[in-house]
Amino acid sequence: MKKHMENHMMTQHVTGETYQCGTCGSNFADKKLLQKHEGTHLEKFAHDMFPCHLCPLTFVRRQGLQQHVGVAHENQRNHPCPLCDHRLTTSTDLKRHVATIHPTNTDFVHSCGKCEYQTNSKRYLAQHVKRHGIENRRHECYFCGKKFIRFAHLVSHSCRVHTLEK
Repeated sequence: MKKHMENHMMTQHVTGETYQCGTCGSNFADKKLLQKHEGTHLEKFAHDMFPCHLCPLTFVRRQGLQQHVGVAHENQRNHPCPLCDHRLTTSTDLKRHVATIHPTNTDFVHSCGKCEYQTNSKRYLAQHVKRHGIENRRHECYFCGKKFIRFAHLVSHSCRVHTLEK
């Protein structure tokens, strides 16, 4: 468990000199971690791949593909909030929703410096702040030109707005 935490800290909370993966752009504080990570890209090509028949994404595991199709294309939301009518795609999202939207502590701890947005979640604030920077929006809608940070958000937008799927 300690080793997992050390690896997490070395890859997710990188400060100072970093080593960048040439394939996906992830940063690592340690060159050996980068080399180990780069091997995962090679492993993906050695395994059977599972392409999504509805979009360009490809998955290493069939379970990943099934989860992607359910969430991104079939809009499955099998985790209802016990406190409101909101339904979420994963149990992790549900826990985060309850902690953020229905907190026991009602004081907002994190605030956006560019607008009035406030939240109890540091992660939600970080996601929100990214939306202010248009340079972070790489995925452009073919139909209307709207740009998105994540490909999944583009797919969801396209299905909801342009194909009228719910």
